[in-house]
Amino acid sequence: FFSDLFFPDPKMDGTRGKGVLLLAAVAVSGTVSNQADPGSTKPHIFFLMMDDVGSMDVGWADDTVKTPTLTALANQGVMLSTMYTWHWCAPSRTAFLTGRYPPRHGYEAGGDGPDSDGTISVAPLRFPLLPQTLKTQAGYRTVMTGKHHLGYATHAHLPENRGFDQFLGYLTGAEDHYTHVKTPVPACPTRDLWRGGKGVVSGPANESKYFPMYSTFIWTEFLVSQIEQAALDPSTSLFVYAAYQNAHDPLEVPAKYLELYTDQGYGVGPCADVLRNPTEGYKCTADDGVMGTDCYCNRLVVKAMVSALDDGMKNVTDALKAAGFWDSIVFVAMGDNGGPSFLGHSNAPLRGGKLNMFEGGIRPACFIYSPLLPQSVRGTWFHGMAHETDWFETFAFLAGIPSPPPSGAGGPTRDGVNLWPALTGATNTHRTEVLIADWVLRVGDYKLIAGADQYFSSGRNRSLWRGGWLRDCMLGDNGGWMAPPTNQSSTATVCPIDIYTRPPKGNSSDLKWRCPEEVGPGRVVTTPMDLWLCSAPCTPATPCLFDLAADPLEKTDVASSNPTVVAAMMKRLSELQATYVPPEPLKDNGKFCTVAASRGGFLGPWLD
Repeated sequence: FFSDLFFPDPKMDGTRGKGVLLLAAVAVSGTVSNQADPGSTKPHIFFLMMDDVGSMDVGWADDTVKTPTLTALANQGVMLSTMYTWHWCAPSRTAFLTGRYPPRHGYEAGGDGPDSDGTISVAPLRFPLLPQTLKTQAGYRTVMTGKHHLGYATHAHLPENRGFDQFLGYLTGAEDHYTHVKTPVPACPTRDLWRGGKGVVSGPANESKYFPMYSTFIWTEFLVSQIEQAALDPSTSLFVYAAYQNAHDPLEVPAKYLELYTDQGYGVGPCADVLRNPTEGYKCTADDGVMGTDCYCNRLVVKAMVSALDDGMKNVTDALKAAGFWDSIVFVAMGDNGGPSFLGHSNAPLRGGKLNMFEGGIRPACFIYSPLLPQSVRGTWFHGMAHETDWFETFAFLAGIPSPPPSGAGGPTRDGVNLWPALTGATNTHRTEVLIADWVLRVGDYKLIAGADQYFSSGRNRSLWRGGWLRDCMLGDNGGWMAPPTNQSSTATVCPIDIYTRPPKGNSSDLKWRCPEEVGPGRVVTTPMDLWLCSAPCTPATPCLFDLAADPLEKTDVASSNPTVVAAMMKRLSELQATYVPPEPLKDNGKFCTVAASRGGFLGPWLD
C-alpha cells in the first residue's frame, strides 16, 4: 500500500490505475483551465473538516481504523495523497475559507481570546469567505457546525455574519467534548457553545440537553435537522461546512466506540489503565502535555474518536440521501493538518506531524466523492500536488462562479487553482508550486526549508529555527520518523516502551526533552537526528533542500549539491513574501470576563 500512496510508479505518469495515479507536473500554480464542466446544475457541496486527522488515522489508509462509511466513500471517489495544509488549526481553516495562503490572510497566530499583550487576533474581515461567495454569487444555502477558530471578539467575526445562514458550534480552537468548557482567560472559567443564524437569536447554545452531550452527537443532530429543512426548498443548492471536533484532544470518546477495538487490545494490559466517568465515557489517563508520554491506548482512543466521527457521517449521508441531495453531491473530507504524533495520531511513513513543516505535519487524510466524477477515476489515488486553498476555486467553478482576476493589490486575489479538471481526468496538468509556510516552499519535486513561521499575527518573530516549530514536538523521536504505535503485549501490565509510552509516574519535568546547550529540567537528547534538529540547521542563510521524488521521507538535505535550485527557490520565496499580509489585531477592552458572566458563563463577542 505504501508503494502506491507515497511512492507512485513513475511509469504511471499521466495514467490512472486502481489505487495508483500520477499526473505530470507541467502546469504552474494558477494556470489550470476550467475543463470538465459538470453541467448547469449547481451541486450540493458537503465539506467535512476533520480535526487533527492525519494521513494514517483513517480506514482507507489503515484498515485497523474502523470507518466503514468514510472508507466506502473514499474507495468510490478520488483519494488525494499530496493535499497540503497549514501545520495547525486556525491558519489552516482560514486558508480553506479564504482561498489564501496563511501568510497572505493575516491570521497565522490564531487565538482563543485576548492575548497577553492586550491585542486580539482575528481573521481579517476584508477577505470574503467561501460561504459568502457561494451565497451571494450562486444563491447557496449555507450551514456550518463545529469549530470556528477564526476569531470572535466582535459580532462581525461570528460565522453567522461571515456567510453562514445557520451555525451551531464552538468559537475557539478546542474544548471539552462533553462539558464544552473552554477557558481562554484563567480568571473566569467559561463554556463555549454558540448558536446563530437566520431566525434565531445569536447567543449561547445553553439547552440543558447539551450538558453533557458528546460534541460529535451535537453536530450530527444539528446537520440532520438542517438537511431536513433544506429539503423543503430543493431548488436551492446546499453548502455544508462540517468542522467536527474529532479527533482533537482532549482524547475523549463514548465507550461504545472504544469497544469496537477490543480486538486490538482495548481494555486489557496497557490499555486497561483508563479513567471512566459515566457522563464522559472513556479517556486515557491525562498526560503532562509533553513529548513521549502517551500510552498505546491513546492510539486506540484516537481510532475510536475517528470511528465516532464516521458514525456521525453515516447519519448525515443517510439524511442527504433521504433529502434527495445525494445524486448531485460533492463530498470532501480532509484533515486540517497532519496528526499530532505526540498524541497517538499517525502520519507514517511521512516525517513529523502537527506543529512542524515536514510532510507528516502538512499532508493529512483527504478524499473527494461525487456521482459527478467519471467512473474511470473512481477508486484511484491522485498524487498531484494540491493545496487546501484549491477547494475554494473548485467549489466556485462547480457553482458556476467566474474565476477572480488573476492579480490585485499585493498579489493574486486568491491562491488556489481549480482541481476539478485534474481530478476528473480531463487534463493531466496541475499546480507545481505550494507555499507551505512563511519560509517553506515546494516547487516541483524540491522542497526548500529556510526557517519556521514569521508568526506575524502576534508580533512574535519565529523566523529562526530555534524559536519555531520545525524542531518543537519532534525531539526525542529520532528525527520525526514514527511508525504507528503497536500494542507489543496485550497482556502486559505496563505500557510498551516506545515514543507513545508514559514512563513511570514521577516528576513530569523528567519527561521533557531539551537540547544540550539549553538549561532547565528535562532529558538531554543524544541521537544524531535530534542533535541535527537542535543545531537549527535550516535558516535563510543556510536553507535545507529535499528532493521529494527521490527522498519522500525527507532524510537527506541536498542543498549543498543543488545551489542553483536553492537560489531560484529563495528568489521565489522573496517574491511571495512581498505579498504577505500583516495582522490586523484588535485592541482588548478588558471586558471578556464581565461579558461572559452576563451570558451565564458562556464566552462570545466582548468588544461590542
